[in-house]
Amino acid sequence: MNESDLDAEDFLELLWGDEECWVELPAKVNGYWVPYQLDWPPSRDTAVSLRIDQCLRDEEDLYYSVARFREKGRNIEHVLPTEWLWADLDTVHPTTATKMGLMPTIAVESSPGRYQALWRLTRRLKPRDTEKVNKGLTYALGADRGGWDLTQVLRIPDTRNFKYPGAPRVRMLWYKEENVYDPNEVWRMVKEVVPAAELVGATDVVLPSRPIPHSVERLLWSKDAVKGERSEVRWKIETSLAEVGCTEEEIYNMVVNSAWNSFAERGPTVGKRELTREVHKAVLEVKRKVREKKMEQAVKADSEGQDAPHGDGANRLPFIKYSSYMTMRIKEPKWLIQDFWVAGSHGVLGGEPKTGKTTLALAMALSVSSGKPFLGKYEVGEQGPVMFIQEENSQGMLQGWMRKLSVYQGIVDEQDVRVRRAGAGALSKTALEVDMPTDVPLHMLDNWGFDLSVDEHWNLLQGYIEEIDPVLVILDPLDFIFGPIDINSSAQIQPIVRRIRKLSHAYNCAVMVIHHMHKQSQNTTGRRAGQRLAGSFAIHSFVDSGLYATRLPPLVDGWSRISIEPEFRQVEPQKAIEIAWHFGQGTDVEFKVGAPQDDVGDKILEAMGSHRKRISLQDARDAAGVHAQTIARHVRKDARLRLAQSGRGNTTYIYRVSSNGTS
Repeated sequence: MNESDLDAEDFLELLWGDEECWVELPAKVNGYWVPYQLDWPPSRDTAVSLRIDQCLRDEEDLYYSVARFREKGRNIEHVLPTEWLWADLDTVHPTTATKMGLMPTIAVESSPGRYQALWRLTRRLKPRDTEKVNKGLTYALGADRGGWDLTQVLRIPDTRNFKYPGAPRVRMLWYKEENVYDPNEVWRMVKEVVPAAELVGATDVVLPSRPIPHSVERLLWSKDAVKGERSEVRWKIETSLAEVGCTEEEIYNMVVNSAWNSFAERGPTVGKRELTREVHKAVLEVKRKVREKKMEQAVKADSEGQDAPHGDGANRLPFIKYSSYMTMRIKEPKWLIQDFWVAGSHGVLGGEPKTGKTTLALAMALSVSSGKPFLGKYEVGEQGPVMFIQEENSQGMLQGWMRKLSVYQGIVDEQDVRVRRAGAGALSKTALEVDMPTDVPLHMLDNWGFDLSVDEHWNLLQGYIEEIDPVLVILDPLDFIFGPIDINSSAQIQPIVRRIRKLSHAYNCAVMVIHHMHKQSQNTTGRRAGQRLAGSFAIHSFVDSGLYATRLPPLVDGWSRISIEPEFRQVEPQKAIEIAWHFGQGTDVEFKVGAPQDDVGDKILEAMGSHRKRISLQDARDAAGVHAQTIARHVRKDARLRLAQSGRGNTTYIYRVSSNGTS
C-alpha cells in the first residue's frame, strides 16, 4: 500500500481501532500546548476531519498520541495496553531499522530530513512493557531519546508542519501492513544495546541511579537533630534520595533509624505508617517535578529546529485564534452538589459564628464521597474521593457529628450503630458505637498542624492529591490552615489563594475553604453576604463557588437555623436556602431544608382578614409559625403594621396601619 492510500483519518482509525477509549489530538500554538481530548470512536463522523481542517486553517501544528487512555486527559496512569511501538527518529532514516530486521510498519517524514516510525505488534503490551521495549528500540536506532515515553505525541500524516517556511506536508513514506512483529523478538534484538540502568520505565524510577550526595549522607549519619527542624530536614533527605533513584523501601530503611525520624516518637505502628506515607509522597513529588520538567524540555526541543522555524515561539504568549478557541472541547460546568457547589470550583463556605459551618461541610463531604444526596434532598453530580483537613474542632466532636450524619444520610445502617449510656462526666447522656461500616473514600487530616503556607506541607498535600485523585478538598478553617498571616493583608493572602487556585486547576478538583463572616450590622447594611467575609477583599474576589451562612432565630427550641446565600461565578444566581437542624440523643438527627419563610407581615395580614384591625401576638405566632421575637422584628420593619399593648394585663397586639397612618 503506498502513501496515497492512507489519509489522516484512515491513519488514526488504523492506529486506535474501534474500542471505546479517550484519545488526544493536541495542537501547539506559539510553542504552547493546547489539549484536545476526544471520546473515541467519535459520536460524529466528521469530528476528526473538523479538528484537522481547523488546525490547518489556523496554521496550528497538530499532533496525536499513539497511546489510548481509560479516562479523559493524557495521564500516564490511564494508558491502555497497545499493539504499537513508536519512535521519534529525528534525522535517522526509517530504513536504518531494516538493518536490524525491524522495517517499520509505518514510516513518516515529519519535515524535510526528519522522521517518525511505528511498528505493529502481534499482541498488545501492558503499558510498563510498552515503555520498556519502546525505550530499547529508541536507543538501538539512535533515535531521539525523548520520544519513546507512553504519553509522547507525534505529527499526523497528511497534515502540515508550520514550524518551517512553506509549511511542508507531513508525508507518510509507507504503510506496510504485512510488517507485524513479536514483541519478545523485538526485545531480544534491542535489549543488549541499552544500559541496564536505563531499562526501567519512567513509571518505576524517577532518574537513573546516581551516587547519594555527600551532604545527604552526612545528614543521615548525624546524631544532632534540632527538634524544630526535623520535619524539614527529613523531607529534604527523602526527596534527595528519590532524585538519585532510590526506591521507597531503600529511602525508608535509610531514614527510619536516623535522628530526623520524629515519627518514631509516636510508637512503632503509627511511626512506621506515617514515615511510609511521607516517603511515598516524597517520591510522588519528585516524579511530578520530573514530568513537568520533561514537558518543558519537550516543548523547547520541538520549537528548536536546525532550519529557521516559521514563526519563532520564543518569548511569545500562547494566544489562541478565535476559531480554535471556539471549537476547543472545554469541560462544561456541572454540579458537584446540586445548588450548592460547582464541580472543580474553588471558593468559600463562610458563616457567622455558630452557624454550623463545619457540620455542613462534613455533611457535604459524606455526600460527595458516598454519592448519597446532601441532606437527603440535593443530588450529588460527581461522586468521588474527598479530603477533609480541619484544625479547629476536637476529634470527639467531629467523630460524633460524622456518626450521626452518616446514619442520617443512609451511609451507615442504624442496625450497625449501638447507643449506650455515656460515661461519668460526659457532655451527652448517650454515646454511639459503630461496627465497621462500608468504607467511603473520605480522608481526614485532623488537628495535625497543617499549614498551607509551609512549603513542606504544600508539597505533601500535592503528593496525596496525586495519589487519591479527590473531587473535593475541604480546608477548615482559613485562620488556622493558612498559618500565621494577617488575613486583612491582601499581599499576604494572595500567595495562599494562588495555591488554592493551583490545586483546583492542576488537579481538576473542587476546593472549599471554611471561613468566618462578620455579623449583620448597620455597617454592613446593603452589602452582599460574601462582602462580609472577614479579612481582605482578596478572599472574596477569588471565589468561584460561595456559600454564606447567616444565623436566624430558631423556629423551635433546641434547633439551629440559618439562611444560606449561594454565589456562583459559572452559574446563574440562586435563591437563598434556609436550613434548620436538631442533634438529639443517640442517632436522633433531623434537618429541614427549604426556601426562606414567606413574608411574616403578609401572613399576619392574611390571618387578620379584611375586617379585623388587630390580632393578638399569640394568634400572630400561630399564623406565621415563628417565635414572638421574630414577629416583633418583622413588624417593626413593616409600615403596614404596628405593635402595641392594651387592655387588662397589657396584652400585646399587632394593629393594621391604615393608608393615612392611623391604626
